[in-house]
Amino acid sequence: MKSTLKDLGLTPNEISIYEALVKLKGSSSAGDIIKLSNLHRNIVYDCLAHLATKGLVQEVEKNKKKFFN
Repeated sequence: MKSTLKDLGLTPNEISIYEALVKLKGSSSAGDIIKLSNLHRNIVYDCLAHLATKGLVQEVEKNKKKFFN
């Protein structure tokens, strides 16, 4: 999967976050993604924003908390 995501132009950090989301299966908080990817929270939030812009991640707000699909 990494080579396919790299071919799509994703950075190594974006690939790690995308893979974490796939492993988490479904709607996940940024905290869950941070724990699984072992990346700094700022990096995770920046990459999630980039992935959302590229249409690869969807952001949903539930009870004033953000979740990502």
